[in-house]
Amino acid sequence: MELKAIAQPDAKTLVVTWSDGHCSRYTAEALRQLCPCAGCDEEHRRHPTLRPLAMSGQPLELVNVARIGRYAINLTFSDGHGTGIYPFDFLRAQCPCAACQPKA
Repeated sequence: MELKAIAQPDAKTLVVTWSDGHCSRYTAEALRQLCPCAGCDEEHRRHPTLRPLAMSGQPLELVNVARIGRYAINLTFSDGHGTGIYPFDFLRAQCPCAACQPKA
């Protein structure tokens, strides 16, 4: 899947428009929970809940969005985490809209 455009209407939301015209809206918290980096992947296996800023009471925000070539984006979060590379196919598969994630 190819990405057409990335928008960040606020620090808590990322909007991706795909080459087929579909638009996906992700929250910073959801993206942090989905982080595919090696450290987070290990935590997903051992402890299914990440606790980014839950202890401090601070809201989780996106502080940087960088495109990685034609295949992925890198996100940096307000909790200091920024090692995850989110391939476009992975992001599209995680689209939270009702059309992409119908309820069982």
